[in-house]
Amino acid sequence: MMIDNTNFEGCTPEGFKELNTFNSWLCQTQLKAKAFIIKSEINKQIIKNRTPSLSLQNTRFFSNYQEANDWLKSFS
Repeated sequence: MMIDNTNFEGCTPEGFKELNTFNSWLCQTQLKAKAFIIKSEINKQIIKNRTPSLSLQNTRFFSNYQEANDWLKSFS
């Protein structure tokens, strides 16, 4: 799964709660890997801190599409 968060500007606490619920559900699926594309190190840390269920997934953050895509292809 690839998530393009290049335009991510933040989220409400309620939004992060829903995101964490969604990611908890994803942990119960056959998700092999999740690649985030994100430009801001601060936003990356906010996402990681406010979404603890991400730590249960094979997740990596990238600054561009090509690197993220190459990494995801290694799981196919």
